[in-house]
Amino acid sequence: MLRPGFHLLWIIGTTLLSPSLPAQVQWNKLSPAVSPPAVSDHVMVGFLGRAWLFGGAGAGSSLSNETWLWNGTTWSKLAPKVSPAARMRSAGAYDTVRGKFVLFGGSTGLSTGLMNDTWEFDGTTWTQIKTLAAPSARNDTAMAYDTVRRKVRLLRRRASTEPHHSPR
Repeated sequence: MLRPGFHLLWIIGTTLLSPSLPAQVQWNKLSPAVSPPAVSDHVMVGFLGRAWLFGGAGAGSSLSNETWLWNGTTWSKLAPKVSPAARMRSAGAYDTVRGKFVLFGGSTGLSTGLMNDTWEFDGTTWTQIKTLAAPSARNDTAMAYDTVRRKVRLLRRRASTEPHHSPR
C-alpha cells in the first residue's frame, strides 16, 4: 500500500576506500528536496548518472502519465507536449546507441486494460512508434538493452490471452 508523501530514493554504487583494498558496494538513501509523487508499478530507466521515471499507480489507484528526470542530484518534472496514456506495470529500457528511453505496454489497471503500444522518449519528446508487428498486449514484463546486438529485448511474459500463471 502506498503511503502518501513517502518518497525515498536509494542508489547503489561502489566506494574505493583505498587503492590497496577492494571497492565496497553499498546502498545510500537520498532525500532530494523535490520528488515525484509516491507511485508504485512505475517504470524507471537509467544511463550515465541520469534516470527517467514514467507512469505508475498513485494514491487511490489513480494512474500517472508523468515523466520525471533524475540528474544525479535532484528530480525535475518534465513537460513533453505528448505523452503515452497513463499506465502502470510497463516495461522500459534505455537504448544507449540512439539515446532513447523505450517504453512498451503496461496496464490501465483494469482486467481488460493491457496495452501493446511502443513509445520512445529522447529527453524532450515522446513519440509513439508504429510497427508492422508487435508483441501482444501485456504487463509485468521486462526489457533490457542488448549492447552487443544493439537491440532492445523484451522478456516474454503473460499476455492478455494467457492465464495469469503461465508456465512460459
